[in-house]
Amino acid sequence: GPHSFKLKLTTHLSRAAFKTFVWVSTDHDEIKEVAKSWKVEVHPRSEKVSSDDSTSLETIQEFLEKHPEVTVVCNIQATSPCLHPFHIKNALKKITEDRYDSVFSVVRRYQFRWKEVKKGSDECTEPENLNPAKRPRRQDWNGELVENGSFYFGGRVAYFEMEPEHSVDIDVDIDWPVAEQRVLRYGYFGGGVSLMFCEVSGCLTAGRVSSAKNIEGLRKLQKDDVEVVLLISEEDVLRQMHYKLMTGCEAMVVGEDPLKDVQSMVEKKKLDWNDVAYMGKNLDFLNLFLTFFKDYSHQLLVIRLRKFGYIVLHKLETVGQMCQVEAHVHILTVCSKIY
Repeated sequence: GPHSFKLKLTTHLSRAAFKTFVWVSTDHDEIKEVAKSWKVEVHPRSEKVSSDDSTSLETIQEFLEKHPEVTVVCNIQATSPCLHPFHIKNALKKITEDRYDSVFSVVRRYQFRWKEVKKGSDECTEPENLNPAKRPRRQDWNGELVENGSFYFGGRVAYFEMEPEHSVDIDVDIDWPVAEQRVLRYGYFGGGVSLMFCEVSGCLTAGRVSSAKNIEGLRKLQKDDVEVVLLISEEDVLRQMHYKLMTGCEAMVVGEDPLKDVQSMVEKKKLDWNDVAYMGKNLDFLNLFLTFFKDYSHQLLVIRLRKFGYIVLHKLETVGQMCQVEAHVHILTVCSKIY
């Protein structure tokens, strides 16, 4: 149900960002059971702070009274599904490195505000943040910073600005359709695809010419904590360092048995093969890659993921295909949490 879905997102996010204790404060039995199934700590909220008019601050205060050992608190809103670990990590640095006492999330808005007047009043509305005689163009105006409610760290106060595409807040029922579409593209889903092998020839380059759009796609994957390993043939070994410096990705030379080389890396990183994706044009390699998944309960999903790699080979032989791959990895990761 919705409790499970939102708690999964929050748990994946928190563990990736903090790698420490994650607590769920609730007085709801179903949420408690879901939290325990995800092996997170549960703070049983008292009746005193569980009424309809109770605030988050009261709940946090109650938690801290019982856990005086906690020195920094991050209050993550489960109704903000497009929050990513890098948002939390960078905001936390403002406390641990820049010595701020409190940090909250904001988003930049470009909206002109006008004074509200009561219906039937003779009072005229007035502009609150612009001069109509000198109405600025959007590109000439820095806009305003507005709280988006994604998270709060609890003095010296700092804000952390988030991108508009990540500033989604579910407040009323009609927010759900918009949030669902935004999550598919910009949401964070924890342990979906965490390692992706990409053949340089034909995927990252056309001949030996690299594409800026493909590099951009790699950057987006890395920003989402997906490690990309470039697979280079022995004939192209002299360009290994060049590709590594150009992309920031690890470049791996594979021999006559590329599957063996890849398998050793997956085992070394202690990953499940369901966390691994492959993009390339080696059909023999692709078929061998599929054999690892025949015994998994998510066989249909995993094969869909590998077939996606096959489609990349045949249908996306264009500049910028890596950006399209990055978008599909998002969607496939969503599927891995649904099926």
